[in-house]
Amino acid sequence: TEASEGAELILKACGSSALQIWQHKNYRLGLMAHPDTCLTIGPEPSRLTRGGQRLPSKHMARSLMLAACSESAFARQLWRLEAPQNRSGAVMPFGK
Repeated sequence: TEASEGAELILKACGSSALQIWQHKNYRLGLMAHPDTCLTIGPEPSRLTRGGQRLPSKHMARSLMLAACSESAFARQLWRLEAPQNRSGAVMPFGK
């Protein structure tokens, strides 16, 4: 399998494949072996997920793809990584 523009992303068990080694650089997330590619949110409008009936502001979805890093898609190629929160039990939204 090759990394190419619009490549489908598939969840798999972690391994040592070059297609599973990512780098986070300048707020962009891309494959280490293909530094000119970025994880990119699709340009289509967001759609409601199943949870959206109850909390439409929190449960929206768009497609994800591998695309060339570019200025025209810059806003859809920004990713922030945060440390996991130390929580136990259910996480409920604040307010309504």
